Amino acid sequence: MIENIGLTNKNFLTFVYDTSAVDVFDQININPQTRYILVQERNEITSVYNTNKLFMEFIKRNNQEIKLKDFTNSEDFVVFYERDLERDLDCLEKSSIIIVVDDAQCPVGIIENPDDLKQQLQIWKDFNTKLHFYQRIVECIEEEILITDQNGFVRFMNSEAERVCGVKSEEIINKHVEYLERERIISSSITKEVLRTKKKVNILQRLKNGTTVLGTAIPVFDENKKLIYVICTSKNVEEINKLMDKIEKKENELEGKNQEIIRLKERMFITDNVVFGSKQMESVKETILKIAPTDVTVMVQGESGVGKEVVAKLIHNLSSQVPISV
Repeated sequence: MIENIGLTNKNFLTFVYDTSAVDVFDQININPQTRYILVQERNEITSVYNTNKLFMEFIKRNNQEIKLKDFTNSEDFVVFYERDLERDLDCLEKSSIIIVVDDAQCPVGIIENPDDLKQQLQIWKDFNTKLHFYQRIVECIEEEILITDQNGFVRFMNSEAERVCGVKSEEIINKHVEYLERERIISSSITKEVLRTKKKVNILQRLKNGTTVLGTAIPVFDENKKLIYVICTSKNVEEINKLMDKIEKKENELEGKNQEIIRLKERMFITDNVVFGSKQMESVKETILKIAPTDVTVMVQGESGVGKEVVAKLIHNLSSQVPISV
C-alpha cells in the first residue's frame, strides 16, 4: 500500500470547483493548519492550490465574488490510488505533489516530495521484474510449490500445486493456512509446524481429492535470521510408490539376468570338458568364477602337468572380454 511509504501531509481541505473563495478562507481560518486546497469536480480532483499562493492571488483581485474555478495557479500534481503503485515514473517528473486517494476517489493524504516515492516505486518495479522472472522459473518445475509469509498467509502457488490440490491460486492467495485446513484442501498444515519450530518439516498430507502427498516445508530467513517465508513442496505418494515398484521390478529382472549369466558360466565349465572332482578343485572353480569378470592381473602357479593352461583358458573364456554364447 502507498501509505507504507508515508503520507507527509494530511493538512488539506476539499471543495467543489464553484465554491466561493470567501467560504474557502472562512474554513481556512477555522483550520489554520491547512496547507492545500483540493478542488473536485464530479468526484475527480481537478486542481490543487497552495493556501498561501491562493490567499495572495485573492488579495490581488480584491473580489468578494470570485470562486475557486477562477483561480489559475494550481500546483502540478498527480493522483495515486492508495492501493495502487502501478504508475509511470515519468508522471512524477512533472509533479510537485502527489494526491493519494482511496477507491472512492476521496483524498486521504498528500506526498510533498515525489522523489521519495519515485525511489520507492523504482525499487518496487525492480522487485516485481525479478519476482516475475523467478515465478516463470518456478512454473517450469514439475513439483507442487506453495509459499507463505511469516504469518502463515499464502503468497504464491504454482500451476502444478493448483492441479494437485484441485484449486485455483486466486482462491487461496492471501488466505491463511488455517483456511486451507477448514476447507479440507489439506488435512493438516505443515507451515504451522515450521513457523513453530523454525526448522524443516516433512509430513504426510491428505488432499481434498483424496490424494496422499509427502509434504516438505523449508523456512527462509533474512540476513538478520528472521523467518520471512515458508516454502512448501510435495510429492504424490502414490506416484512415488509406483516408481518404487518399477525400480523393484527392474532390480528383480537384473537379478534374474545375473543368475542366468552365472548359469551360463557354469555351463562353460562343462563345454570346456573341465571336471572338478575334489574339494580343493571346487575351491579353485569358485575362485575362477570370482576373479574372471574383474580386471585384475592373475598369475597361475603350479607344477608341470597340473592344468595351469586349462585354468588360464577358463579365466579368459569367463572374462568380460569374451562374449558368452550358448
